[in-house]
Amino acid sequence: MVEKPNQRHQFYRRTVQSPNLIRRITDNRSTLRKSEAKVADFVLANASEVISMRIVDLASKAQVSEPTVIRFCRAMGLDGFQSFKLQLAQLVGSGNVYTQFAVDDS
Repeated sequence: MVEKPNQRHQFYRRTVQSPNLIRRITDNRSTLRKSEAKVADFVLANASEVISMRIVDLASKAQVSEPTVIRFCRAMGLDGFQSFKLQLAQLVGSGNVYTQFAVDDS
């Protein structure tokens, strides 16, 4: 059977449907590929910086390829990097991203 490129990530979308992107990242982190987990870790530690980054910048900072960043975004149930940044920006702008970290860190 030939696996479609997105088939692996469709599993993630069905697994966790949290409306909060940060929660989705933390909940799915253990199921991500090692390279995608690098992106997750960088995003969680630098959310407010990521919203103004280009895909090439995030890939460089997370030490992964640009296609890995796109796979990570799709694993989070989004169409691509721009959709990812939009949702992240909404969380950062509302302050919910920092509230989420405080809850998870305790």
